[in-house]
Amino acid sequence: MKIIDLDQSNLTVVELIELAEQDTIILRKPDGTEFVLSVVDDFAAEVEALRQN
Repeated sequence: MKIIDLDQSNLTVVELIELAEQDTIILRKPDGTEFVLSVVDDFAAEVEALRQN
């Protein structure tokens, strides 16, 4: 899992999707709000992993 702070990143949406194809991405807004970007097939497994953290 990789965290990307959106206020420090110049990545395009396409680049973010390409990263998410390799690993689940956490997108963090400057106010601390976080979003998950993940391949749908892996999403259920990632949700379970996040619940265990």
